[in-house]
Amino acid sequence: MGAIAGKSDVILATKLYIMLRSSEVVAQFRALSILYVSVCLPVRWLAGKCHELGEYDFGYYDMSSILTCLEDAFEAILDDPELFLDEEFMMDRMFEPITNKIPPLREYLQHMFEEKSAMNVNGQKVDSVLLDMLRASLFYPTRVDIVQCTDFCKEIAVVIATRFLQELRDESKVTHHYMESMNGKYSAAVITEDERKAAMGIEASNNISESVHAMSTRNMQVFGTIRGDSSAAGGQQCSNGDWDRDCAALVRRRKKYDDNGNEIVVERDLGFFHRLHPKIQNAIIVAGRRKMKETRKIHDDALKRCRQNKLDKLQAAQQKNAEGKGEKYIQAMNYIEQYHSGRCWKTAEQARREFELLDSDPKRLKAVKEQITIRRRGFGWEDVGHYWSKDGYTYTSR
Repeated sequence: MGAIAGKSDVILATKLYIMLRSSEVVAQFRALSILYVSVCLPVRWLAGKCHELGEYDFGYYDMSSILTCLEDAFEAILDDPELFLDEEFMMDRMFEPITNKIPPLREYLQHMFEEKSAMNVNGQKVDSVLLDMLRASLFYPTRVDIVQCTDFCKEIAVVIATRFLQELRDESKVTHHYMESMNGKYSAAVITEDERKAAMGIEASNNISESVHAMSTRNMQVFGTIRGDSSAAGGQQCSNGDWDRDCAALVRRRKKYDDNGNEIVVERDLGFFHRLHPKIQNAIIVAGRRKMKETRKIHDDALKRCRQNKLDKLQAAQQKNAEGKGEKYIQAMNYIEQYHSGRCWKTAEQARREFELLDSDPKRLKAVKEQITIRRRGFGWEDVGHYWSKDGYTYTSR
C-alpha cells in the first residue's frame, strides 16, 4: 500500500485504501454499524417471532410500538446528537418498553452480544464474541481513526434521524398508518382491544409468500423454458411439501426401541398427496390432465390482462403528464420541429443566402429574431444571449 502515484500498478488500490481510511467514510461505517446493532437486530427478531409472542401479550398490532420507540429516540437525537454515541441510550433505553415486556428479546440480545462466539477462517470456534467486540469499538473506540470520526458521526446522526422521521411520517407510504402520533388506522391509538387480541399469533412479515416467490424464481432461472404457472406450482409444492416422499428417511432413519426392547414403528413424513386414498390420488391426476389446457389458457389470458393493464396505466400517466405541460409542451415540440426543419438557418452560408433574399429591414429583423427563438427553444435553452454582427450574417451565441 506504499505505492507512489504513477510508479506502481497498484495505484488504484492505494487510492481506494486511502479513501476508505478517511474520517468521512469511517464515520459512515460507524453510524451504519450502530444502526445495525441497536435497531436492525431487535426489529428483525420481533418481526420474525411476532406470531410466537402471544403469551407475552404481544401481537401483530403491537408492532406499531416499535415505530413509537424509534420516533421518540430519533427526536431525542435531533435535540442531542451525543445520544447516538451513547451505548445505554441506543442499546437499552431505545426499546426498553418492549424488552421489559418480552424477556425472550432481552435473552436474544444478551446471547448475541455476550455468548455467541465467532468462527475463524478455518471454521474453528474462538473465544471472542464478535458482536461484543463490534459494540465496544462503536461506543468506546480506542483506534485513532475511529476516535477522530466522532464529530462526523454526530453530523451523520442528525441526517439519519431527520430522514428516519420523514420516512416514518410520509403519508404516501403505508408506514404512517401504524404511527400512534399520526393516529394511524392500524396504530395502537386507534384499534380496539378486541382487534388487538384477535391479531395475536399472526405473522408480521411476508416470509411465507416471499419463500414461494424465491423458489419460483429459482425454477425459472434453472429451467429457462418453463412456463410461469408451472414454475409457481413447483415453488408452492416445495413450500407445502404436498408431494414429498420423505426421501431423507432413507438416510437418517434408524430403528427405535422401547424400554422392553420392542421395535417402535415410526410413521414416515409423507406429503399430503401420498396420504390420500389411491383412488383419490388417481382422480386428482385425471382431473388435472383434463383441465390442463383450460387452466393454461386461463393463465395466459390473465397474464395478457395484467400486461395490458400495466400498459394502459403507463399511457394514462404519459397522457396526464403531457396535458399538465399544456401549451408550453406543445410550443416546445413545435420549436424542436422547426429547428430540425429547413426553416432553421444552421450554417453561416445558409443564413447569408436566406438573409439576402429578404427585401426589407423589417423582414430581416423579424427573421433574425425568429432564428434566435428557434435555436434557443429548439435546444431547450431558457436564457441565452445571441449576437449578430453589423452586416447581419455572422451569428454567435453564449
